[in-house]
Amino acid sequence: MMLKSGDQYLMPWLPKDQSEILTESISSQFQKKGIDVRYMPAEEYNLRAAGVSNPLDSTQFASLKKLGYSHFLLIKEISNQNERAFSYFTSTELGWAKTLYPYNPSWNERGNQSEVLIQLIPIGDLGGAHQVIVKTTIGHLTLRHKDSSETYVNVTDAATARAIAIRKGIKKLFEQCKVGSN
Repeated sequence: MMLKSGDQYLMPWLPKDQSEILTESISSQFQKKGIDVRYMPAEEYNLRAAGVSNPLDSTQFASLKKLGYSHFLLIKEISNQNERAFSYFTSTELGWAKTLYPYNPSWNERGNQSEVLIQLIPIGDLGGAHQVIVKTTIGHLTLRHKDSSETYVNVTDAATARAIAIRKGIKKLFEQCKVGSN
């Protein structure tokens, strides 16, 4: 798939709690390639004024193309995991965990995680979609004590992992799709 400088993409969904921050981050990444990304809820007035009541309805695609939109940029969080920010384990507890639950990931293998699916779909050509899946894990900082106990600290959250996963996914999308000019 070829990404074209000057194109305009419509992005229907982002988590409400991060929509402004993510929209700004995503837009700036695409803007560097000369592509304009618009967040659908922010464009609702303009879309309705142009007669587009439901942009995801295929009968509205011709109107979207007249407005200059060439693709949908769909971002979906497949999974996420939010771990505790602080945990302390004695050496005995660490030993029990390894013996009783040998197949569970240890604390230093876990962390705040987000797995994101990013799809770029040409408007009117649903078969020409391109997608990437990215998973980000932000691990704990492990503090080992003299008595063999351990403290795990992670000051991030799953929302941070989500933002990083989206940023990595867009970068991966750019690597897989060439960017040219109109």
